[in-house]
Amino acid sequence: MLPELEYKQLTRWLKNLFGPTRNGGFKMKFLVTWRVHEEKRHDVLKMFSGMTKEDDEAQLGGVKMIGRWHDIIGFTGAAIMETDDQAALGKFLLQWNGAIDFLETTPVFDDEETREIGRSFDG
Repeated sequence: MLPELEYKQLTRWLKNLFGPTRNGGFKMKFLVTWRVHEEKRHDVLKMFSGMTKEDDEAQLGGVKMIGRWHDIIGFTGAAIMETDDQAALGKFLLQWNGAIDFLETTPVFDDEETREIGRSFDG
């Protein structure tokens, strides 16, 4: 856990690095992992299989889905999502929580972002 002062400095540093967005924050990518409730697996698969790209877009709101992968044997999965609005991500995830347990939601960086952070980090 970062001390409060270091957290504020890191947040300010990331905003400077990635620039402000419409919400005054910065876009972040999140790795989201989940597991479908055992008793709802086939119902969720049937419902999801009937969805269209337009259905996905309507659910996502202000969240960009970079990619999503499914383990259809274990009924788990992972997605990379990008947003500058944590509330929009929470709203999207809540639409599924009656049938899915979200195991982790972790901020992540792509290769170029990681390299940029490494080049400008003086710690």
